[in-house]
Amino acid sequence: RHSSRTKKVRTLLDHFAPPTRHLGITATPDRPDGRIAFREVAFEYDIGRAVADGWLVPPHMVYETGTDFRLETVGTRGGDFDADELSDRMQQGSSIAAVVEAARKWSNFKNGRGERRATMIPCASVPQARRVATALNEWHDREGSGRAVAVWCDMPDGRADAMRAFAAGEAQYITYFDLLTEGYDSDRPKVL
Repeated sequence: RHSSRTKKVRTLLDHFAPPTRHLGITATPDRPDGRIAFREVAFEYDIGRAVADGWLVPPHMVYETGTDFRLETVGTRGGDFDADELSDRMQQGSSIAAVVEAARKWSNFKNGRGERRATMIPCASVPQARRVATALNEWHDREGSGRAVAVWCDMPDGRADAMRAFAAGEAQYITYFDLLTEGYDSDRPKVL
């Protein structure tokens, strides 16, 4: 999120202006909008080094594009995608269907215990998270495969139960918005 650039955080940092030193940590120092997260980099530990050191497994990436939707056609605001426009575009039927189809395709492989891969699906909005989870559950009802839960940051009720269901393997899929992007630690998910 690069919260070092939010007004509230900037005000706090400015309050403790030099000679106080600040430590900023980010997993994504290279921003597509060209803004610099921090002026100086004291230490850098990239994915390749973490894999070589045995902290991470080598990532296997596959990109699915099941619609004619082009991300570069979405407007930006403040260097990030326009959230409302992105949400509207991602809720279109063809986009929901493409997400569901990709999730089904890549999560359907079974492990040694016959379980399908646990899958996390980031969404552009709460409505998209709900619609994708609903579509996956409709597929589950027809085919008998894994069910889905949806969670989001300011979810009023049920988030803890949904998270427990995913962690316990009662749900194969978890769709989410504005949550699980920072600080979520689990070895269960195999597909993102």
